[in-house]
Amino acid sequence: VSRSPFGGLNYTICDHDGKFLKHGRIAEQAAPNQILYSLCNRIVKTAWENRSQVILEANGGKNDRMPLRDDRCLSNGQYAALAGILKYKLPEKRLPPPVEVSANGLFFTCPRCSNRTFRNRISSELFACIECGYASEAEWIGSENLAGRLIKYQRDKVPLTVTKQKDSLLFYNRTLGFECTLPQNVTDYQPMYDELSRYLRDLGGAFQNDPKKYAVWKKLCRSPDLRAAVRLILK
Repeated sequence: VSRSPFGGLNYTICDHDGKFLKHGRIAEQAAPNQILYSLCNRIVKTAWENRSQVILEANGGKNDRMPLRDDRCLSNGQYAALAGILKYKLPEKRLPPPVEVSANGLFFTCPRCSNRTFRNRISSELFACIECGYASEAEWIGSENLAGRLIKYQRDKVPLTVTKQKDSLLFYNRTLGFECTLPQNVTDYQPMYDELSRYLRDLGGAFQNDPKKYAVWKKLCRSPDLRAAVRLILK
């Protein structure tokens, strides 16, 4: 769900492989002091109907390079406030909290090949990538990119840092709060993966007010093989 150059919000619904299924616009239909709650209620309704994970621009959409065409466009502050409301509105409907991804260059980056240049915007209505030829209506590029950035994040491996202690190896991930120590001369890290599996199970997802932690937890829990989902970083 991105800001819209025409005011209100634009959304793109896609499947797990990133195929775009539907585009839509959520316009402001409330008194000025109720606009954000009205928009949030409609986002929640759409997410519920499609059993979707809501993805938003991080930091209120700063640096998304949205072309301003309408004085009704949501400001960065309004969009950030909307994200705050959704963090409790979505869990109330037993939906996961919104995931916020980088908004940098959102409106002139190609959703297919990630080529980022202002030259991709052929006109105010048309987007056409000069690198791969991908074309779309310009107003949907922001929401299409949001969906793609989360999918790319989900396909990336979760980093697990490994540091040498005096007589042991320390494995940790600060986002999850996970730590595990193994003897320094160990050659099989399976005990660490077993401990990580237990840790994830014990967490149980009871921290939906922390979207980043929840996203990492959910990503690892969905993986059939933790070894394939984790990237060890030696320090």
